[in-house]
Amino acid sequence: MQRIISVVTGEETNLPSLPPNPEILTERDYMSKAQYVMDAKAQSMGYDNIFTAVSYVGDSFKRFNDEAVALREYRSKVWQHSNKLMEDVLSGKTKQPTIEKYVKGLPEFKS
Repeated sequence: MQRIISVVTGEETNLPSLPPNPEILTERDYMSKAQYVMDAKAQSMGYDNIFTAVSYVGDSFKRFNDEAVALREYRSKVWQHSNKLMEDVLSGKTKQPTIEKYVKGLPEFKS
Protein backbone atom coordinates (compact mmCIF):
# COMPACT_ATOMS: atom_id res chain seq x y z
CA MET A 1 0.00 0.00 0.00
CA GLN A 2 1.05 3.54 -0.67
CA ARG A 3 0.38 6.37 1.71
CA ILE A 4 -0.54 9.90 0.65
CA ILE A 5 -0.86 12.98 2.79
CA SER A 6 -3.30 15.74 1.91
CA VAL A 7 -1.56 19.09 1.53
CA VAL A 8 -4.80 20.79 2.60
CA THR A 9 -5.76 18.84 5.72
CA GLY A 10 -2.57 16.92 6.53
CA GLU A 11 -4.69 13.77 6.73
CA GLU A 12 -3.01 10.49 5.74
CA THR A 13 -4.75 8.05 3.44
CA ASN A 14 -3.67 4.58 2.40
CA LEU A 15 -4.10 3.73 -1.28
CA PRO A 16 -4.65 0.14 -2.32
CA SER A 17 -1.87 -1.43 -4.33
CA LEU A 18 -2.60 -1.38 -8.02
CA PRO A 19 -2.02 -4.46 -10.13
CA PRO A 20 0.92 -4.16 -12.51
CA ASN A 21 0.04 -2.62 -15.86
CA PRO A 22 -0.66 -5.31 -18.41
CA GLU A 23 1.61 -5.29 -21.40
CA ILE A 24 0.14 -2.88 -23.91
CA LEU A 25 0.60 -4.31 -27.39
CA THR A 26 0.11 -2.42 -30.62
CA GLU A 27 -0.43 -3.58 -34.16
CA ARG A 28 3.20 -2.67 -34.81
CA ASP A 29 4.32 -5.14 -32.11
CA TYR A 30 2.53 -7.98 -33.89
CA MET A 31 3.74 -6.96 -37.33
CA SER A 32 7.34 -6.68 -36.09
CA LYS A 33 7.11 -10.16 -34.60
CA ALA A 34 5.69 -11.56 -37.84
CA GLN A 35 8.54 -9.97 -39.77
CA TYR A 36 11.05 -11.42 -37.31
CA VAL A 37 9.56 -14.92 -37.67
CA MET A 38 9.64 -14.74 -41.48
CA ASP A 39 13.18 -13.36 -41.55
CA ALA A 40 14.30 -16.13 -39.17
CA LYS A 41 12.81 -18.77 -41.48
CA ALA A 42 14.60 -17.29 -44.50
CA GLN A 43 17.85 -17.03 -42.52
CA SER A 44 17.56 -20.68 -41.50
CA MET A 45 17.64 -21.44 -45.23
CA GLY A 46 20.74 -19.31 -45.85
CA TYR A 47 19.19 -16.00 -46.94
CA ASP A 48 19.75 -12.60 -45.33
CA ASN A 49 16.00 -12.11 -44.75
CA ILE A 50 12.63 -12.82 -46.36
CA PHE A 51 13.00 -9.84 -48.70
CA THR A 52 16.26 -11.05 -50.24
CA ALA A 53 14.99 -14.64 -50.36
CA VAL A 54 11.92 -13.65 -52.36
CA SER A 55 14.13 -11.75 -54.81
CA TYR A 56 15.24 -15.16 -56.14
CA VAL A 57 11.83 -15.86 -57.70
CA GLY A 58 12.54 -16.55 -61.37
CA ASP A 59 16.19 -17.43 -60.71
CA SER A 60 17.67 -19.87 -63.22
CA PHE A 61 18.99 -22.04 -60.37
CA LYS A 62 16.00 -24.29 -59.61
CA ARG A 63 16.61 -24.65 -55.87
CA PHE A 64 16.80 -20.87 -55.34
CA ASN A 65 13.66 -20.32 -57.40
CA ASP A 66 11.72 -23.07 -55.60
CA GLU A 67 12.72 -21.80 -52.15
CA ALA A 68 11.90 -18.23 -53.12
CA VAL A 69 8.46 -19.20 -54.42
CA ALA A 70 7.74 -21.16 -51.22
CA LEU A 71 8.92 -18.28 -49.02
CA ARG A 72 6.87 -15.77 -51.01
CA GLU A 73 3.79 -17.94 -50.52
CA TYR A 74 4.59 -18.22 -46.80
CA ARG A 75 5.00 -14.44 -46.52
CA SER A 76 1.61 -13.88 -48.16
CA LYS A 77 -0.10 -16.35 -45.82
CA VAL A 78 1.49 -14.76 -42.75
CA TRP A 79 0.38 -11.25 -43.76
CA GLN A 80 -3.12 -12.43 -44.72
CA HIS A 81 -3.47 -14.16 -41.35
CA SER A 82 -2.08 -11.17 -39.47
CA ASN A 83 -4.27 -8.62 -41.20
CA LYS A 84 -7.40 -10.73 -40.67
CA LEU A 85 -6.55 -11.17 -37.00
CA MET A 86 -6.01 -7.43 -36.53
CA GLU A 87 -9.36 -6.70 -38.21
CA ASP A 88 -11.09 -9.20 -35.93
CA VAL A 89 -9.44 -7.75 -32.81
CA LEU A 90 -10.28 -4.16 -33.75
CA SER A 91 -13.90 -5.09 -34.49
CA GLY A 92 -14.24 -6.92 -31.16
CA LYS A 93 -14.82 -10.27 -32.86
CA THR A 94 -11.63 -11.73 -31.35
CA LYS A 95 -9.82 -11.08 -28.08
CA GLN A 96 -6.34 -9.59 -28.48
CA PRO A 97 -3.83 -12.45 -28.20
CA THR A 98 -0.52 -12.42 -26.40
CA ILE A 99 2.52 -12.29 -28.66
CA GLU A 100 3.19 -15.94 -27.83
CA LYS A 101 -0.31 -17.02 -28.91
CA TYR A 102 -0.04 -14.85 -31.98
CA VAL A 103 3.21 -16.52 -33.05
CA LYS A 104 1.78 -20.01 -32.38
CA GLY A 105 -1.17 -19.13 -34.61
CA LEU A 106 0.94 -18.02 -37.59
CA PRO A 107 0.81 -20.25 -40.67
CA GLU A 108 3.58 -22.82 -40.91
CA PHE A 109 6.15 -22.73 -43.69
CA LYS A 110 5.67 -25.43 -46.31
CA SER A 111 8.39 -26.02 -48.84
